[in-house]
Amino acid sequence: MLLLALCIVALAAPQLAPHLPTEADLMRTLEHPSAAHWLGTDQYGRDVLSRPIWGARISIYVALSVVVLSLTLGSILGAVAGYAGGWLDRFLMVGNDIPHAGERVEASPHQLSGGMRQQVLIAMAIAFGPKVLIADEPTTALDVTVQAQILELQEELQADLGMGMVLFSHDLGLVATHADRVAVMYLGRIVEIGPRDAIYRAPAHPYTLSLLSAVPVPEASAARVRNRVVLHGEIGSATRLPEGCRFHPRCYLARLRAREGRVPTVEHEGDRLPEVCVRRDPEAIELAPGHEAACHFPEGVGGRSEVAERAMDFTSGG
Repeated sequence: MLLLALCIVALAAPQLAPHLPTEADLMRTLEHPSAAHWLGTDQYGRDVLSRPIWGARISIYVALSVVVLSLTLGSILGAVAGYAGGWLDRFLMVGNDIPHAGERVEASPHQLSGGMRQQVLIAMAIAFGPKVLIADEPTTALDVTVQAQILELQEELQADLGMGMVLFSHDLGLVATHADRVAVMYLGRIVEIGPRDAIYRAPAHPYTLSLLSAVPVPEASAARVRNRVVLHGEIGSATRLPEGCRFHPRCYLARLRAREGRVPTVEHEGDRLPEVCVRRDPEAIELAPGHEAACHFPEGVGGRSEVAERAMDFTSGG
């Protein structure tokens, strides 16, 4: 009954709570319950009732999608594996280097280690011989040794099956050693894309350079003299993108160009910024074959910078 009630509340969220949970009105903060806001508003003027109701809706959507996916793939795989007498399960597990595959077929998830669970998921993902494997943070919550095993397994499967792989990760060291091409995203847009070596040795977007400068340097002497690029401010909202370049509220290069006085500038939230950055979203510019960056001043970042050079040397093991 409780699950049914949650489903009804989630489906009727727009009618029960017409206000969006992120909709703020600073003129109506901390209001008492009323016809417009049944449980009042919080310190930011957001409707209190809408937040749990819309939260339930999001949770139900996620839960239902997982259930549907599990039922669909699980039923197909279960029927095939059952018809084949269990040999398919053992074959997939042996192919993924899971030890004692015959015994693990009957094991429950809590009886498997983190690395084994990842291997089982990989086995499920390649069961139908996909052309592309999408690996979203494949090494999360794994220790370094198991991470290396999982990545090595993925590379072996990729070579054996002739399969492409799209790897999503925040680990720049992992990306440097396992990717041929790298795409850097900011607020839902690819701001730079190109061959791995070009991205790491000659970054053309200020956000890329800031990411590379955050890679730890093992030598204490090198860490003291490196040029750390620190971004100020907070990441904006992907649903309320700023006008112009979406990176300009945090862009150090835009402020540097404005101080140089060689481009038209405007006053923006207490800063002088290039007008082009505030008014116009940059188009992707091809800097070299296959290497593009969406920046109005890519020449200000490019080159074999000291920060990028150290980051590349560290992540490549040099």
